[in-house]
Amino acid sequence: MSIPQFGRYIAQLREERRLSQRDLAKIIGFSQNTLSKIENGQTASPSLDVVLALSRALEIPMSALILAYEGKNPNIEALKSGQTEADLETLMLQALEIVKERRKNNDEATF
Repeated sequence: MSIPQFGRYIAQLREERRLSQRDLAKIIGFSQNTLSKIENGQTASPSLDVVLALSRALEIPMSALILAYEGKNPNIEALKSGQTEADLETLMLQALEIVKERRKNNDEATF
């Protein structure tokens, strides 16, 4: 998933929850400008703090957002309907591997 696609995905999740950008920005504790840049693909990559805040506010596991950002299919619909702890643990481990790889490559601008 490219940065613009990730932004559109965040916008879609926000709209499904009938939240304005202003409302979601207030919930996550970041400016509306920051959220707008993410949704419009105008930021290099959201920080881990932003991804965590978005996952909490949008009720999507952070691991699923990271996997979606990386172009992997975290099966969001299954996550929405509830998965087993083992399924969620697998997603978290996959996301953790992505974070470790990025840190190993000194890609500190992202996750």
